[in-house]
Parts: sequence; structure tokens; C-alpha cells
Amino acid sequence: MADQHQVTRTVTYFDGEGHELPGPVDPLVGFFWARLDEEPDSADVRAKRAILDDYARYCADTTNPAREAICGVTRTVIRHLATVYTGHPDYDPAWRP
Repeated sequence: MADQHQVTRTVTYFDGEGHELPGPVDPLVGFFWARLDEEPDSADVRAKRAILDDYARYCADTTNPAREAICGVTRTVIRHLATVYTGHPDYDPAWRP
């Protein structure tokens, strides 16, 4: 559609002491946030947003020794959830699980 636009969500990461950390915006996560922002509010959408919030929080916790495992598993879950948008022009086939 000619009137479509790409939405970018930024995430601010903080360490355990409240100091802001630099954090790249994961294109998959930004894409999925944008799609959820377009959906009507529902329990399903709120649950998916909670997964994204947890992903951002746990992946920013550089003091957690399980960080890499948690982020890897959660990103795989997000990849699966995002497959419902494979027909969207901004969906990257490289994100397929």
C-alpha cells in the first residue's frame, strides 16, 4: 500500500543500578512491536507485548550468567510468533524459525 510506513520502536536498556546502557534495536523485535501496535488491544496482544518487554529486560541484564540462553530462547519464541506476519512487506524471510 502506498500509505504504509515503517514504524520503529526504540528500547532503552538499563543495568541493575539504573544506568542507561546502549542497546541496538533488534529489527525482528522492532518489526513485531510495530505489528502489535497496529492490532486492537486484547489479552493476546498484551501477552505478546509482555514477552517483548521480558526480552528487553532480561537481555539487558549483563550481570545474569544465563542471559545468553534466556535471550536465545526468547528470540526463538518471537521468531515463531512473528510468522503470522510473513505476508507483510517488511517481514524478512531470514527471521523464519
